[in-house]
Parts: sequence; C-alpha cells; structure tokens
Amino acid sequence: MSLRIHGNRLLKTLDSLETRPTASKVRQALFNIWQGT
Repeated sequence: MSLRIHGNRLLKTLDSLETRPTASKVRQALFNIWQGT
C-alpha cells in the first residue's frame, strides 16, 4: 500500500496488479467536473 497526498488529504492506494493508477490530469479533470455541478 502506498500513500499519496492530494488536496491536503492523505490517500491510501492498493498495490495490486489489477489496480492501475489514474493519470493526475485525468483525476484533476474529474474533480473539476464534479465541483462544477
């Protein structure tokens, strides 16, 4: 398990072969869309 800081939040991620990391730009775009609604 690895940790990543995003927006002052500490996120835990799973280290698994089935889990692929999402690119930061895609993740940021999703959060921007969600904030606009």
